[in-house]
Amino acid sequence: MNGQMARSGQAAIAASAVAFGVGTTLSVVALHGLRPADLLAVELAGSAAVLLTVAAATGRLRRAGAGSALAQGAVLPGLSFLLGDLGLARTTATSGALLSSIDAIATVLLSALFLRERVGRAVGAALALGTAGTVLVAVNAPDDGMAAVGGSETLGNLLVLASVVGGAAYVVWSRRTARPVEEGVGRTAWQFLGATLAVLPFVLGSWWTGGSHITTAEPHHLVAAAAVLLCGLGALLAFNLGIGAVSASHAGLLFTLQPLAGALTAVALLGEPLVAGQAAGGALILACLVILARAETGDRAGPPPDLPTAPTVATTR
Repeated sequence: MNGQMARSGQAAIAASAVAFGVGTTLSVVALHGLRPADLLAVELAGSAAVLLTVAAATGRLRRAGAGSALAQGAVLPGLSFLLGDLGLARTTATSGALLSSIDAIATVLLSALFLRERVGRAVGAALALGTAGTVLVAVNAPDDGMAAVGGSETLGNLLVLASVVGGAAYVVWSRRTARPVEEGVGRTAWQFLGATLAVLPFVLGSWWTGGSHITTAEPHHLVAAAAVLLCGLGALLAFNLGIGAVSASHAGLLFTLQPLAGALTAVALLGEPLVAGQAAGGALILACLVILARAETGDRAGPPPDLPTAPTVATTR
């Protein structure tokens, strides 16, 4: 049963990574017509409204654990999305993808430091392959070199880096406070509400000083923003469903799928060419996942000991 739960958890985390990667690419598209505050309002407030309605209608919106979920939501997706959107608007897609490769390293290191998770040879080898793969995908990603807005690209890179480190910290935090699978929808709803409240001062201040571009944006920019909403909503929900059965270090390794998914989205939807370096990076990421899947049972983390055994879950920036 534990092995089956671990596989289901890994599938959920992998789906989350793919959704975040697709959302990152679509965010770059949306930010060429919208301001960062506009995109934040769409993806966070929209997701909160949908999830709160669904959770309340199905009786899954519970007060137990709401406080911690609100606090976690302020970090991710709140602060992390805020920093990420501000950074992606000021830097190139290549730089943003390269910095995202730090996620796996930061997550594994934080897991070893704060959760005392053992980094065995299999995990170490997977980390090396996955990180090398993400770097290859990033540095070989075609880009026109144009940021969505003017300003310092160095500042944009630092903002994206802060967003990535915040996301890694969130993975470790979530592992320590993981809840049973049946609480996933309600907990995710509280998290998006916490995120919305956390970024609300920035959104209102930005609109007050510079206005909004929502009413003047091109249709494809609005469609991209709506797709970012769906990606973020699905990604965090899948993450909450899977993190109880996957160690934080393994979750970090699975998130090496994020830049690969972003690159493939750019190829499929934006018509960018797939170069040899990207293909090689993708192969290394797949090798990372194979090693992780074959890791010894002792390296896999089952459900937290203080939680009841959760039922198996099948799941599909």
